[in-house]
Amino acid sequence: MELGGDACVAPGGVTTYILIYQRKDKESLMQEAYKAIADPTRRRILKYLRGGERTAGELAENAGVGRTALSHHLMVLKMADLVRVERRGQFQVYSLNTTVFQDLLTEIIGWLGGTDNASETGNLTEEKDLTDAGFDEEMEETL
Repeated sequence: MELGGDACVAPGGVTTYILIYQRKDKESLMQEAYKAIADPTRRRILKYLRGGERTAGELAENAGVGRTALSHHLMVLKMADLVRVERRGQFQVYSLNTTVFQDLLTEIIGWLGGTDNASETGNLTEEKDLTDAGFDEEMEETL
């Protein structure tokens, strides 16, 4: 989702921001996702969230960053729609948005001639070469 909006000044000088959420098209969403996973800290956050829901405090501790830096990283991940946030009492609980995450991985695998592509074209050699070269393990470490 994209944030847009306007600022309004109420009587007494109080500024109120009106945020408007706009649904991005799939291409824009994928671009945001690539930007999000380009950073190793954000990849650590995503990997940690694979284990289930986490609070902001747990994410900060695991990622080894301060709350301000974490806030920035989480905003980038939210803008890419890779994570979801839910308020529970005084805590914000984060989780993976598996739908977008799966779309991203499917697109990347498609570029590499994934299993569906390789089977259809009879090009299983390329898939085997990537596995033999340790590509699977490298991708696991990255995510």
